[in-house]
Amino acid sequence: MRINIHIRVEIPFENPHMLYSATCPEDKSVPDFIKIRHHKGKDKIFYEITAVDVNNKKIWTIRNTLNDYLFAVKLVIKIWDILERF
Repeated sequence: MRINIHIRVEIPFENPHMLYSATCPEDKSVPDFIKIRHHKGKDKIFYEITAVDVNNKKIWTIRNTLNDYLFAVKLVIKIWDILERF
């Protein structure tokens, strides 16, 4: 079975430019069948993954791509919190 997948993540953050810049390199290492749109708004960033004609094996790649991105976001937010204390 083959399916189409579209995932949209919105992350509110007080400094979306910093979060966008810190996580943008994650976009460059994805396979060709995954299309990523990563952009920033006034007070949030958006991360969209689109994959067309996906089989069972490719679903894990999509999951790992999203997981890597969310890990990077979590790390940046933790570092931001630590730096705000100083």
